[in-house]
Amino acid sequence: MKRALILTAAVLVACDPLVGGVCAPGYVATDDGICVTEASFAGATGGDPGSGGGTGGDTTSTTGGGPGTGGGTTGSGGDPGTGGSTGTGGPLFCPVGETRCGPSCVDTQTDGNHCGQCNNACATGLCADGTCLGGAVGHVVVIGMNYASSTLASRTLLGNAVFLTAHDPARVLAYTEHGSPGVINNVHALVSLQANLRGRTLELVPAATASSVNNNLSVLNHDVLLVHDQALVGPSGMNDIGIGMSGMLTSFVDDGGVVVVLATSDPPMSAFLASSGLLPNTALVSVTGTQISNDEPASAVGLGVPSPFLASSAAAGIITSVSPDPWLTFVMSSNAMGNPPVVVHRVVTP
Repeated sequence: MKRALILTAAVLVACDPLVGGVCAPGYVATDDGICVTEASFAGATGGDPGSGGGTGGDTTSTTGGGPGTGGGTTGSGGDPGTGGSTGTGGPLFCPVGETRCGPSCVDTQTDGNHCGQCNNACATGLCADGTCLGGAVGHVVVIGMNYASSTLASRTLLGNAVFLTAHDPARVLAYTEHGSPGVINNVHALVSLQANLRGRTLELVPAATASSVNNNLSVLNHDVLLVHDQALVGPSGMNDIGIGMSGMLTSFVDDGGVVVVLATSDPPMSAFLASSGLLPNTALVSVTGTQISNDEPASAVGLGVPSPFLASSAAAGIITSVSPDPWLTFVMSSNAMGNPPVVVHRVVTP
């Protein structure tokens, strides 16, 4: 009995971490400072936590970690692992001859939304050989009025012509070089009024020289060229200006631009119309004070213009050798002798 008590005391002394600093071999100290066998310690605490799920690719992992392996009794399994994020999928490989544009493979030689390159959409939806087919329709409107004064009918006519462009804001470049300042201001005020009445936005920029027009006019920057009646220049001056502008005007209209010419002064404006190629003619004749009839009330230029109406300020009939056809319309005419056209509208298709 005495021997047993001595052995028990020896074990307790060896296990007490405060005596000797460590537990005897085969024992470990608990958090409470008690020495227990290694096997019983492992069984009580359980195994290591299970590992989490692997990183997800195209699917999300939901499998938790496996049971821990203890030194003694098997411990409980670890918490389930966090699944990986959903994968985005691998790269998109397009067939030969196609290009990846966003999430799709397209043929940029024929795709109307990606013509020639990604996101180059054709206005007509038609693409061939990487080039858009067709384009916007161009317009040339010659109005034999200078708008020193106006009526509701003539103001509506002016608005119809300028706002043939569908672009908003309507970007108007106004050629003013040899016009009468007072009349020019009148016209600009009327165009602004028409914009407000139609719920349109207007950006009007004056061009004081012909070179300014030639250097700046482009469908990339402007939708409409408004040529004022150039009453303060000789005929040769406007003839030369027309020749200098002819190539640029042709390109602008071919690209879908709108050219509106106010023409009453003869010979300056008749010379300009002929030399620029806008409208072949031999003369402009005064029809001021006559009645103007709307001969094409359903056309884009004649729409909503009351008829007949009085040519209350300077107005001119256009003496021309051209005849109406599907692309050229005599929109309005005077009741003066010969009923000369006063408003001519030419449509230029791509």
